[in-house]
Amino acid sequence: FSLIDLKGGLEFQLFERLKRITVIGDVPRSAYMLGGMAEEIKGRMALLKEHHCKDIVQFHAKMKEKGIRRHLNRKIIVVDEAAELFLAGNQASSGDVQSARRILSQIARQGRSLGIHLIIATQRPDSRALDPQIKANLPGVLCFQMVNDVSSISVIGNGRATDLPPIPGRGIWKNSLDFVEVQTPYMTLPEAELLLEKHRLPEGSKPTEDVKFN
Repeated sequence: FSLIDLKGGLEFQLFERLKRITVIGDVPRSAYMLGGMAEEIKGRMALLKEHHCKDIVQFHAKMKEKGIRRHLNRKIIVVDEAAELFLAGNQASSGDVQSARRILSQIARQGRSLGIHLIIATQRPDSRALDPQIKANLPGVLCFQMVNDVSSISVIGNGRATDLPPIPGRGIWKNSLDFVEVQTPYMTLPEAELLLEKHRLPEGSKPTEDVKFN
């Protein structure tokens, strides 16, 4: 997991010092990480082509069938409050913004078949805060109650999120043409800390990077 939290890492500090999880709290480091992910995509595509596989599932099945112990870990990139990354002048330079948009768009288009998945959260669901091309390539959308139809339409294409009951955690899940009203669960901070504590690394430790595909 790569957790991009551009509020100085405050939102995701719960997940610091956990195995295979990296918390990134500034734009320059985010841009650097995303640059590395672009290289990862290129390498994974070459590897799948070499073994005549169309996606990561077929690759793992073929390796198992041949008795080859070779595994590609799935990678999940989470961007909290995408506007901070996509809008120059907040914490980001125009160069970092253009780079982030380009690479996140590539991940949204090509990543799923390669085992690289993207989750983007924003409180500003407009074209300036979230690139339309990235949005078009995200297969699922979870939208909570919106203040007006314009905001709801910009997220899910209709006004259903405006009519949601004022219940915390109630939202609309959109997947392709399907719309489902859902109730998301709530976990308190102490509950989450208790679950994660046994996985936490000693103070001063850093998460071990995944073994690269090559």
